[in-house]
Amino acid sequence: MKQKYVIENYDQLKAVSDPLRVNILTYLVENAYTGKQLGDLLDLSPSKVHYHLKELENVGLVKVVDTKLKNGIVQKFFKSVAYSYDIDEKLLPHMNEIKQSIRQNVYMVLSRAQHRVTAAPEAAFLFKSTDVDNNPFIANQVEVRILEEKFIEWKKKYNKLLKELEELEDDTGKWFYLANVGFQIESPLFVSEEEKKEDEED
Repeated sequence: MKQKYVIENYDQLKAVSDPLRVNILTYLVENAYTGKQLGDLLDLSPSKVHYHLKELENVGLVKVVDTKLKNGIVQKFFKSVAYSYDIDEKLLPHMNEIKQSIRQNVYMVLSRAQHRVTAAPEAAFLFKSTDVDNNPFIANQVEVRILEEKFIEWKKKYNKLLKELEELEDDTGKWFYLANVGFQIESPLFVSEEEKKEDEED
């Protein structure tokens, strides 16, 4: 399973323009499921789920990873081909067509992160050092006023750091989970009283 898959053609982009398919992909990143199992999770009929699975399979975003025979019926288990997806810049003119599914994808990342926090062992959140930076967990939020091109420039550096993290993988190590989202907001939530006064004076 790839760490990241780049969506490079319009058919693939169109396939993920539906928030339901983004939801299906989110489940298939974590585990392999049959259409029936996904239907139970999503409270949808198996036939509807199978239709969307077929669309995702046709464009190479999911694949069958296992089959089992049950009561004379062959069950197919589907899995995402990657842990995360990026969209090729050449598809930029079509991006407005999938803006709702992108929002849904960000929401699902946050929902999954919440689930992983709940399921993590108590040891994951124990302070092992009085220096916060030396503890093996991350929990931070930041709001910054910056030019969009500067944010994109910084994001590219951040992605390189994530790539470095992936290259440090060691079979003898422990598993760590890292989720990240970033997007433009209308106004900051974390505002000091001093900043509020400055805004009022302006």
